[in-house]
Parts: sequence; C-alpha cells; structure tokens
Amino acid sequence: MRKGEGLVVTDYAKYQGFVTQTLEPKLKELMDAREGLVEDFDGYQHVQKFVDQCKAQSSPQMIRNLVDVGCGVMCQAEAVVSLTEMITLKVGLDTYVNLSYDDAAKTAKECEVLIAKKLEQCDEEISNTVNDIEDVLATLAHLK
Repeated sequence: MRKGEGLVVTDYAKYQGFVTQTLEPKLKELMDAREGLVEDFDGYQHVQKFVDQCKAQSSPQMIRNLVDVGCGVMCQAEAVVSLTEMITLKVGLDTYVNLSYDDAAKTAKECEVLIAKKLEQCDEEISNTVNDIEDVLATLAHLK
C-alpha cells in the first residue's frame, strides 16, 4: 500500500458509514413522518363532507363510511347518526374535543393549514437530506 492510500480507504469507510448510519435512517424517519402527516391531512379534508352529511339529515339515519382500523386496513362501518349538532374531533397530540358542526369544520380547516405547513417543512428537510446523500455519494465516487 502506498503512502496516503490508507487515508483514502479510511475516508471512504467514514463517508459510507455516514450515509448508511446517519443519512439513510434520517431520510426514512422523515418519510415516515410525512406519511403520517398526509394521513392526518386527508382525514381533516373529510370532516367537511361528513359535517355536510350530518346537517342534511332531518332525522336519525344510518351512515356508511370506510374506517381505517389500523395498518392501512379499511372496513365499512355503519353508524346511526342523530341530530346532536356535535362531533368529536382529534386536534392533535391524542387530544379530542367535542365541537358543534360549524366549529368542527372550522377547526378541521385550521388543522389542514397547519399540517400543510408541516408538510412543506418536511418536504424541505427530505430534499435537503437527499441532496446530502447525493453529495456524499459524489465524494465517495471521487475517492474511488
């Protein structure tokens, strides 16, 4: 081994370790967080439709809806909905509040705006992480 080759091999291993042990797990974590935000965003978008269905009723009736029971598994659920004028809405951090239909629709819109901002930040972090990975891989190609 010539003088300096050991240093290049060590640098190569450090860069490769940085990608596999730091950047790739960070990217996976960000992608998982983004997926959760998208699910929450989609849920809040359905609130207005549900509120409109409830307001259109003049008497208690059955409503059929698809419900996510976990792990992306959907099942059809039936519920008897009466004119209670109230709905329970998840507002984040496992917190639920009982709101009137109008307040629930308003709160859902506000949550959509907040989640959209979080999605923008998450997308920016994902983009930065991907750029970091590409930069390190370019450096690795240069070291080879």
